[in-house]
Amino acid sequence: MKTVIPFILFMCTAGYPAFTQSSGEINLDQRLTLITLGVSDLENSTEFYERNFGWKRTESSSDEITFFT
Repeated sequence: MKTVIPFILFMCTAGYPAFTQSSGEINLDQRLTLITLGVSDLENSTEFYERNFGWKRTESSSDEITFFT
């Protein structure tokens, strides 16, 4: 029997570079760009983020995985 664990993927991007350079030093910005959650109920979890945060799932989402950007 095949076990399927549904996932929700959050992809966060920012409109500025990941690093800056000044006076010969490179400063790396800390940032979170991807979150993966294994959930027991994909439909309810997806609806939670849509309803409470106004997030929209992408066209790449399916019955087994939800993508938000």
